[in-house]
Amino acid sequence: MGVFSGGSLLYGATGRPDLLGDEHTDVLVRHQHASAHKLATLLPDQAEVFPTHGFGSFCAATQSDATESTIGQEKQSNPALTQDEETYVRELLEGLGAYPA
Repeated sequence: MGVFSGGSLLYGATGRPDLLGDEHTDVLVRHQHASAHKLATLLPDQAEVFPTHGFGSFCAATQSDATESTIGQEKQSNPALTQDEETYVRELLEGLGAYPA
């Protein structure tokens, strides 16, 4: 069993919520947190995670060297799943660097 998670759940990270502009960022980062939790709730720990992008691209909010993962591993390491919503939002947004125009 596996899930194609798009940018809502990458290996140890999530996608950037700021690429559509500042006016959408707060809503998107909160939806992202909720989406990661929904996947973690609905799927068994052994379900493999297949993100559609990330891994060093500017689309990832943070970087990871992982080449595979499961929902169970993400529950242990992914800030979207290990932090409460407010902490996740604050730390993710504070850590975002510039992205190409």
